[in-house]
Amino acid sequence: MSITIDANLSVIQNKLNISTTRMAMYAERSVDEIIESEAKAGNTRALQYARELSSNPDQLIKTFELDQPGNKLTILQEMNENEIMDILPEVDKEGLMLGLNFFTQEKMLYLLEDAPIEEVVNMSLEVLPLNQILEMIPSKELDKFVQNKDLDPKLVLDFIDKLPPEVLAQMVETVTGVPLEEAHLDAKELTKMIAGFDKDTYIDAMVAMDDEAKRSLIAMMSKKEPEVLQLFDAKNYTKSLAMLQKPDMMKGTIALEPETMVNMLGELPKELLAIVATQVDTKEFAEILIKKHQDLLAEVIAA
Repeated sequence: MSITIDANLSVIQNKLNISTTRMAMYAERSVDEIIESEAKAGNTRALQYARELSSNPDQLIKTFELDQPGNKLTILQEMNENEIMDILPEVDKEGLMLGLNFFTQEKMLYLLEDAPIEEVVNMSLEVLPLNQILEMIPSKELDKFVQNKDLDPKLVLDFIDKLPPEVLAQMVETVTGVPLEEAHLDAKELTKMIAGFDKDTYIDAMVAMDDEAKRSLIAMMSKKEPEVLQLFDAKNYTKSLAMLQKPDMMKGTIALEPETMVNMLGELPKELLAIVATQVDTKEFAEILIKKHQDLLAEVIAA
């Protein structure tokens, strides 16, 4: 078996220091055969050149024009999926982002549901304003948010008095069952009352807050502690992303970490994985071939 890539004959001619006429005799020969013939003819450069092809990345690149994506792809297609996946971490972020475009929008949204929530949040905020995201989050999810054990009550109380007093009064009245007089509608006083509730009553009061007030409170808290947005499930963000056209949605992938992108790309079929891997830096690719794939190199040289 051999991997056929057209070698740069002028590079071979210069390295072996042979005439154009003699080089023409090798038109249908493989690089391996040319080197072997020259070595038998006493060309002392032949063996040195053979060693360089299996150990010198720059020489390998020049001889087989590995800077051409098509030549990289020919070699990559002979690797198995695991070998290609080993190369993907060496592809730059832009190249990985381009690779993600092979997925349908539906598949991309599915994969995001298992991605780190911090990255899903950041991706969403790259392409959508926070208020638009929050507007799409349903009441049930807002209630889950305010009941989340990881939501710091101190953070809530830092901002809750910024809400209209009528909202706070409704919260208090709902859990106490006692109507408040208009004279008692002071935001700071009402906040003190809420802060004094026991844990269960406090949670009930938070759930009693109307949805728009919850959204407003979340937006205010997120300016101080952006991590608070990670308390929502990923689906709340992917539903918002699903409303965008795919090209607009994919712009947000700049917020994903390379490791996350590589994990996602592992869902591609081998043929598409190989195409993504062609975007690896050429010098890096040559070094990987020399260090880990001498068997493939031998096939390239023998073709």
